[in-house]
Amino acid sequence: MDDWISWLPDDILIPILSFLSLKDAGRTSVISSRWKNMWKNTFHLNFVDDSASDKIVKDQRQHNMERSKYVRWVISVLKSLPHNGEVTLEDFRICFDVGKSSSESISQFLKFAFERQIERLELDLLEFGCHMSLPGYVYVFPDKFLFQNPCVLHRPHPPITCTTLFNFKSLKSLSFKNVQVSGETIEFFLHNCPFLEQLFLHSIEKLSKLEVCGSSLVLKHLELSCIYDIISLEVSAPNLISLSVGTTNGLVLRNVPMLVDIHICCGKVEIPLLVPALFCCLSQLKILSLWLEIHQERHIVLLNFPDMPKLKKFVLSFQANRDESVFD
Repeated sequence: MDDWISWLPDDILIPILSFLSLKDAGRTSVISSRWKNMWKNTFHLNFVDDSASDKIVKDQRQHNMERSKYVRWVISVLKSLPHNGEVTLEDFRICFDVGKSSSESISQFLKFAFERQIERLELDLLEFGCHMSLPGYVYVFPDKFLFQNPCVLHRPHPPITCTTLFNFKSLKSLSFKNVQVSGETIEFFLHNCPFLEQLFLHSIEKLSKLEVCGSSLVLKHLELSCIYDIISLEVSAPNLISLSVGTTNGLVLRNVPMLVDIHICCGKVEIPLLVPALFCCLSQLKILSLWLEIHQERHIVLLNFPDMPKLKKFVLSFQANRDESVFD
């Protein structure tokens, strides 16, 4: 039988390979000499290993061994790829529980991505895909990857003319999970990535203050969850469409004329702050999703919402203690 697929030109085959997992794409190298290196031209490097994660869930004694195997796998793939900094990567995902013990390797992975003007970067180091690491075991994002002189990052107003170490102008989506990264670093990306549309922060350690502010920001989607140290979050982003946050504590919204979709979680002491925190945009919302921890004497606060004429979808979820009910 004729191999009609191999007759296709590279500019068709390479995008097809990008739909395969990275391991499956690599297996195509045995088809023929033409296919041997074709997978290496992919623009999508998604280092996801569900089989290793399943092994750890079934037997946690496999944790350290699978972690080492994962790191070696990523290293071997990156070493086999063309070392051409002119090539732009569309996706680069590190999704595995590799923490502080693998810091040097993780930093090298990030360096590889930044050198190739990455468009979408995800660094997901959550344990078992859902848990934060213990304090002291979390990977710390290196400031040295930002400015050529990293000390300027911590000045009150870093000079505009200061040279960045990499060209971040291609970055469109940034996701950090179970990583220690400072507010200054996040704000650096916001102001040095002119096409950044998506920012996802999950289980970020020691992040207490963050300003997502700027008239030139093109940011459309902002998600912050499980950031327990946050005490101040100021958002002023004229193109923001959706916002998901895990607290109303210290939340200040202004100049968000495009914001129509909000998902918010409130602890029992934060519920009274909910309406004041969202007041500036309630009249324009189309989707509002609330997850509330309630006590019987507090749920009456939910009746204090003003008119929301554009609202099309309202989702209300509760966490109650023991036999508490919102219907009493």
